[in-house]
Amino acid sequence: LARDVQAEGMLFGLWIEPEMVSTNSKLYEEHPNWCLHLPGRAKAEGRNQLVLDLTRAEVRDLVFESIAATLRNSAVSYVKWDMNRHLTEAFSVVLPPDQQGEVIYRYTMGVYALHERFVTEFPHIRFEACSGGGGRFDLGILYFCPQVWCSDNTDALMRMKIQHGSSYIFPALTVGAHYSAVPNHITQGMTRKRTRTLVAMCGTFGYELDLRKVPPSDVAVIHSQI
Repeated sequence: LARDVQAEGMLFGLWIEPEMVSTNSKLYEEHPNWCLHLPGRAKAEGRNQLVLDLTRAEVRDLVFESIAATLRNSAVSYVKWDMNRHLTEAFSVVLPPDQQGEVIYRYTMGVYALHERFVTEFPHIRFEACSGGGGRFDLGILYFCPQVWCSDNTDALMRMKIQHGSSYIFPALTVGAHYSAVPNHITQGMTRKRTRTLVAMCGTFGYELDLRKVPPSDVAVIHSQI
């Protein structure tokens, strides 16, 4: 698939969510204690998932090798690293009671450690951070990911406020911003093409729509925008 995409003059990307585990997976079946949870209590799922305990080196090693095996053997140029699950039950079974207050910090350092390994082995791949929009937008992650998805809300009028606020801290070239279809999938708002274009150009400028449904007249507009 990656080769076919490249043959069309484009680059191939993957969208992954490596920090989660589903309870019906082989990984969970083999290592049920590799997730954040409170021993002796029922594990609360979110989005049918649990959060892997990235404070643990062995968990990070498995996550890295599982993904790296694909990246080593595929012509991947871009990876979107998503994270859509809140860190509930932030308890690690490998830490003593007096260190449980460090779990969130240690988890974050574990995420950074994973990113360090990926960008070191795959310097040619652009990694984009994402978490329900701007949940992963911090200066630490920008050390590894040169861009972050700013918000799932792509309505141009809403994005003016979102991106303006982001601009107080983050450079424009780090702000993931897309021209998307109307009516907007979140707000149902209708905005003209020029407005959507100019707002997206204030960030990384991409397209988020089904090209098969774009009318020929709009295709010409998109060509001129690019």
